[in-house]
Amino acid sequence: MSSPPRHAAWRKGLAPYLLSSPAGLWLLLLFIVPLLIMLSITLKTCSPASGQCVMTWNWGELPHVVNLYRTQFFTSLIFAAAATIIDLVVSFPIAYWIAFYGGRRKNFFLIMLLVPFFVSFIIRTLVWEFILSNNGVVLTFLKGNHLLPSGFHVLGTGLSVVAVK
Repeated sequence: MSSPPRHAAWRKGLAPYLLSSPAGLWLLLLFIVPLLIMLSITLKTCSPASGQCVMTWNWGELPHVVNLYRTQFFTSLIFAAAATIIDLVVSFPIAYWIAFYGGRRKNFFLIMLLVPFFVSFIIRTLVWEFILSNNGVVLTFLKGNHLLPSGFHVLGTGLSVVAVK
């Protein structure tokens, strides 16, 4: 039996990179490019009188802005870390179970896992707002039965932000 031609082995080694290139392009287009645009805007000096902005590469304003909004910056990082940890704790056991115990129905389980991602983010946000608002289904019931104080609210808290993500 002869070995496969050299170009077939080279193409087989290149296949994962070619298959991941659409995702890499989306990452570049939707994450890296806006990040670079925001960085370029922060390095401009603008004149409020004329409305003109000139690229000055002024890094001196960046620490001031980060210091000014440090509470929001660190709160965002904490929320992102909490949501990521919760996602990992929940998703790895599910992925492990599907991979090793899914059997013939593995594809069905994967599709059922992905179905919620087809629902629009806006629809999910509005539904969570409807459920968790002060006059929503859950809080109205709990406040009506005196299980929660009348001033209790969920929307706008860190718990609601992490739970809805």
